[in-house]
Amino acid sequence: MSEEEVPLITADDFKPLSSSTVDMTHQNTLLFGPPGVGKTTQAALLKAKYGKTLILSGEEGLSSIKDDDVEYMKFSRYAAHSDPAKELAAMKSYDYSLSNLLKFVSKYGEERGYKVVVLDSLTKASQFIFDEAERFFEYKDDKTGAIYQKHNRDLEKVINDITKLKFCNKLVIALEKKENLDELGKPGQRNTRPYNIPFIMGKKVVPYIMGAFDNVWGFYKAPSATNPGSMERFFVTQSINGWEAKTRDPSRPPRLRPLESGSDITELYDVMKMPKAEFKALEKQRATETKEQQKEEK
Repeated sequence: MSEEEVPLITADDFKPLSSSTVDMTHQNTLLFGPPGVGKTTQAALLKAKYGKTLILSGEEGLSSIKDDDVEYMKFSRYAAHSDPAKELAAMKSYDYSLSNLLKFVSKYGEERGYKVVVLDSLTKASQFIFDEAERFFEYKDDKTGAIYQKHNRDLEKVINDITKLKFCNKLVIALEKKENLDELGKPGQRNTRPYNIPFIMGKKVVPYIMGAFDNVWGFYKAPSATNPGSMERFFVTQSINGWEAKTRDPSRPPRLRPLESGSDITELYDVMKMPKAEFKALEKQRATETKEQQKEEK
């Protein structure tokens, strides 16, 4: 095609879409909290609700869902071996790299029928990536900045590879850590009370992590106020009580309360997606429960 035949781009070629067409069928959620709270158990609950589920597991905590028959593949490193023969031999022993598992899910996940993909955990992935970056720069102290930069780039790629999957719900699990407000570039003084964020190596990538997901929810358990001697679990859906969290909810006001009592993440998804009439009935039920609880406290 000659230069004269190249079509010119005009204003008519720019066509905006309506935000009302944005698809909320599948959720991208990062769930973080302390060990033993029930984060991995969410994979079994998601399978029961949505169907075939695959866990990309770098952890050893799968015994909690032993009876739920959830498929998983283990990773013990981020990058594949440079020698293809060595990589293939490792894979035959069920020893996978996270980078290859993400390629597999991206290329074959939909045809394999997966409705949910779970990364367990972002914390472990971050540690593997950081270890490989240290080896790449031969553990040299003067390369600390370069090590963190490489880690951040590779971790961002992991998050992008997970969140761009369009055919399924995605859940990424992480441990929690505490940081001071000023250490993330937020207003505050030194020695302010720490707050909870996802546990990864390095702080500079945390804002990217928070922005990449539809939902970033904390998850913890505490002694029950209504049933002495037992524990109650809570999802943190908005920044509150020292937790950094968010929910990408189109409803105004948001349907999810900042603290949601419960242990099943699918119940939160149901609230966000339920018809307006059904949600109004739920609001009435919540109001009644609140009044009854206030009476008991008096």
